[in-house]
Amino acid sequence: GYLNQPELTAERFIENPFYDEHQANSSPRLYKTGDLVRYLPDGNLEFIGRVDDQVKIRGFRIELGEIEAQLGQIDTVESSLVMAKDLAGGQQLVGYIKPNTEIEEQEHEVFIRGVLATLKEQLPDYMVPSFIMVVDDWPLTPNGKVDRKALPVPDNSALQGEYIAPSTETERVLVNIWSELLNIAPESISVTANFFELGGHSLMTLKLLLFIQQRVQKACDLSTLFLKSTVQSQALLLDSQKDGYENAELLLKMGNSSAPKEGIIFIPGAAATANDFKDVIQYLGTDNNVEIGVLRHKGSIYGEDYFSSIEENINEFALSLEKLIYKKVTLIGHSYGGALALALANCMYKKGYQIELIMLDTYFEQEKQKALHVQHATPSARIKNTEIPPYLFDLYFHHVHLFNSFEPVILDEIPTTLVFANESSISKIDYKKYLNKNYRANIKFEAVGGDHFTMLKGKNAKAISAIIKG
Repeated sequence: GYLNQPELTAERFIENPFYDEHQANSSPRLYKTGDLVRYLPDGNLEFIGRVDDQVKIRGFRIELGEIEAQLGQIDTVESSLVMAKDLAGGQQLVGYIKPNTEIEEQEHEVFIRGVLATLKEQLPDYMVPSFIMVVDDWPLTPNGKVDRKALPVPDNSALQGEYIAPSTETERVLVNIWSELLNIAPESISVTANFFELGGHSLMTLKLLLFIQQRVQKACDLSTLFLKSTVQSQALLLDSQKDGYENAELLLKMGNSSAPKEGIIFIPGAAATANDFKDVIQYLGTDNNVEIGVLRHKGSIYGEDYFSSIEENINEFALSLEKLIYKKVTLIGHSYGGALALALANCMYKKGYQIELIMLDTYFEQEKQKALHVQHATPSARIKNTEIPPYLFDLYFHHVHLFNSFEPVILDEIPTTLVFANESSISKIDYKKYLNKNYRANIKFEAVGGDHFTMLKGKNAKAISAIIKG
């Protein structure tokens, strides 16, 4: 144990669940080292990292050592350190980098952008640091370790480039909204600065969306904000739109195909948005013959009414697809979106369309199966300590209600693939048996890494894109 430290002793010297008093080398206690390892097929243990280097950022559990390992593989980086800090209204990842050659201060911006671009190719967006800082030398403690407390406070001004002041009323409103969210003085936010490079992230964008819709009174979808990430581009978008929400399109086209012959159409999960499919769409790449689109949920825009039923929802989605010039469509839905994709596939097939269907971690008849334990709390009870606007919580619980009453009809005539997340808590074997017994449809099963949400990110998204491409 630890001398005169009973609490630390109790935490680290734990009971051995495998203790056998009949074995000479068996001990009643184990020492909990704090090292995270995994068994390899040959019986060896592979060291992954330290448990105390794990952090949770916006719901995702992250190994800081994994990010540092990716930084270490960049040719221009000699050494690195990644920390989680409370910045811009929440926990943010901050990366400190010592380059392998001396870099002048005026060259830091180009160097940082290059590092971030490389990381974005290797890691999902939630693992890419919001801030990167260059250090010439590591500050050290007396025993030779990096003195983390002595590291500089992140400064995002270097990533703004030349400061350009807002010139229109919409730009001024947006600068004030950004200032409030990012905790940055409005007079230091250039209209050409990037929201995400200043510390913004996906959950914060939900608040940005709400504030824009409340204060500018214009229709704006979350996925659009990810494409228009500067004050200038957001202001141009908003100023070009009519007031109100009644004409907001349900189908968001994610490319510029001039004469597509087929479409790949995504439907997000409950109260989710096109941003969920950002990584998958990126890995799909561009093809002039294929148009990629995302059907958004009505109610995802502040002040907009919901679809009252799945039938109404499908009829409106079908009208959006019937405006397209092609008849071959691959429908892809995640979670609740998979149920909508199934119903829409049946509808479009009966209209003469050539349909393929892919459902990502969609589980039917949840209450009968006890497969998913949906929390039936009131929306207001779950809003505390979250950045998700209340109106999206209301939409989420409305979708949960519709999903629980959904009765699937799986047609043999439609090629259907169900993709499981390997780390989902649901038994895939039991669910496969359930589907084959109850529906007897010709369903193809695939699996990718990650859990219900991370399956759509990084290398898992790449695997999904490969399934879509066939």
